[in-house]
Amino acid sequence: MQGFDYFGTPEEEINENETIIKDPFLAEEKKKAWETIEKDQVVKGIVRRLTDFGAFVDVGGVDGLIHISQISLDKIAKPDDVLNVGDVVRVRVTEVDDEKRKLSLSIKALLLEEQKKADDEAAAAAAAEQAEIDAEMAPYIVKSI
Repeated sequence: MQGFDYFGTPEEEINENETIIKDPFLAEEKKKAWETIEKDQVVKGIVRRLTDFGAFVDVGGVDGLIHISQISLDKIAKPDDVLNVGDVVRVRVTEVDDEKRKLSLSIKALLLEEQKKADDEAAAAAAAEQAEIDAEMAPYIVKSI
């Protein structure tokens, strides 16, 4: 039984859970890519295929899945509400399964990190502003007895 090919390229045939690479150059490139990808790494990839449950992304020759729940901070009905085939996306690698050759990716993780950073910067700016106001008002504050 033949599985499906995410790219539809003639160089690869999917045979159930195993990918058979006909071109030795592609096989070596894919092996190198697997060796360099690590959990929690931030990488860029190209959206190759959209499904009801997520988006398949080519990350340096390795196929990864961004589950629909990891595409946006907001709940979305379909991945193509946010993404298009051919989009270049930054993702965080959330899981690497060498045995099954599966890669889980997340855009949402990066969005949450950026949101937290922005919130922290806003809090620091507010604290600095309050400290400046307190310093200006210090000469006018009379302590109660």
